[in-house]
Amino acid sequence: ITFKRIEKIRNFYWRSSNIVSRNIKKANFPRLDTITSRVDIENDYSIKTIYAPELRKINNQLEVQSTSLQELLFPKLKEASEVIIYNNNSLDTLNLSEFKRTTSTSIYDGIDIYYNASLNNIVLPSLNNSSYLKIDNNDTVRIIKLDSLVNASHYFRVSNNSSLQQIKTPLLFETGNSGPSTSSYLVYRNDSLTSIEASNLRKVYDRFETSYNPQLDVSNNFPCEMYVFNNDSFDCSPRSILTTGNATNTYCFQDLNLRGAPILTTDNVLFNSATNQYETGINITRGTNSFVVFEKRGVVFSTSPNPTYDGDNSADPFYEEKGGGVASENINIYRNILPSTTYYVRAFVEDCNGVYYGNEVSFTTN
Repeated sequence: ITFKRIEKIRNFYWRSSNIVSRNIKKANFPRLDTITSRVDIENDYSIKTIYAPELRKINNQLEVQSTSLQELLFPKLKEASEVIIYNNNSLDTLNLSEFKRTTSTSIYDGIDIYYNASLNNIVLPSLNNSSYLKIDNNDTVRIIKLDSLVNASHYFRVSNNSSLQQIKTPLLFETGNSGPSTSSYLVYRNDSLTSIEASNLRKVYDRFETSYNPQLDVSNNFPCEMYVFNNDSFDCSPRSILTTGNATNTYCFQDLNLRGAPILTTDNVLFNSATNQYETGINITRGTNSFVVFEKRGVVFSTSPNPTYDGDNSADPFYEEKGGGVASENINIYRNILPSTTYYVRAFVEDCNGVYYGNEVSFTTN
């Protein structure tokens, strides 16, 4: 059946409450460009191919479940709020070649691909980000290829795919940044898995787990520069890691010795006659392999050299603070200073490891 003139529709429903066969093998939509709500294909055991060569956008959900579909051909589809591919026993390859992202920000909307008994390949070469990616219980899938994926903002989960051999995510940078998750990176019980390409992975939030993948050597599949962080917005405190039941369970990541200390520069102090205040500045360079967002930034000053920050502004040494962040800042010194007095000033930042200081400068009040 071919729908020659349809360019935009609200919903595309091809479904029944019970399993049926309509004796239609292929549905063509040669001009369809946009579906403003959702696609729901369910409980049809005659349809083999759905082809929409110009479809670019589904505003809500794309759901295909309990069908005999062999091909889902949406070669120009770029986005949907959520994708669910479930229990399609004849589907061989899922290839959405231009699909870039799921648009929903909900932690409950992402990409679900599970219980597809004949699915051999999952190829989403343009997928850049999704709230989550869950690929579970596809017994015949051998390769998961996600060449452009950078971020799974809630979690990345691949489990119980007994024939899976390779996971390719060469650009994946972080998982779980949108909020707390039990495990924002989980690879679990994939009996044939030997290779995970994750050379760019640097930040995993809350928990990292690779467990019971008996062919997987964990030590060779993840970069040493990767960290598992507490999701508190500061990217500093380490969180839990579980590697067990794999061919090798050792790993080199989460090595805090590879995380360099920040470099701080304190600007010379000048008097601003317009504001009647003294001005300095802090210049911050993050340490090598560090993603730390500082809990406090500022300058500390005292009538004695090498002042240190103690969080107490009731007595010398005093401080002026700019709050959390990583940006360099100009800072005014206008409180707790006496006339005709020399002060020593140092930039400082504080993170979960302690306080770091910049060079010392001095000035004398008028």
